[in-house]
Amino acid sequence: METMAFDKIENALRNYRDNNLKNPFYKFILVDLDDVTIIIERMGMKLKRLLAEYKIPQHKVKLYAFSTTISDSVIANCKKGNFVHYIKPTKL
Repeated sequence: METMAFDKIENALRNYRDNNLKNPFYKFILVDLDDVTIIIERMGMKLKRLLAEYKIPQHKVKLYAFSTTISDSVIANCKKGNFVHYIKPTKL
């Protein structure tokens, strides 16, 4: 899943560059931490590198991570990856 996400992000970055930076890049990126294939720290570092490569200020793209549970390690990993963590709403 992480690989597919980066394929989409890199495609959007190329379109952003190829259109002479006229079309805005994503304002935010949402990540579902309940997908076990995602390592949020690695994802954050790779996003930071890609944004720098395309000269997009990191503060222009908000990074949000969502999960059904919360723990100190999840919050710490999100902070290391520059993501803001939110708990998913529960179903009634």
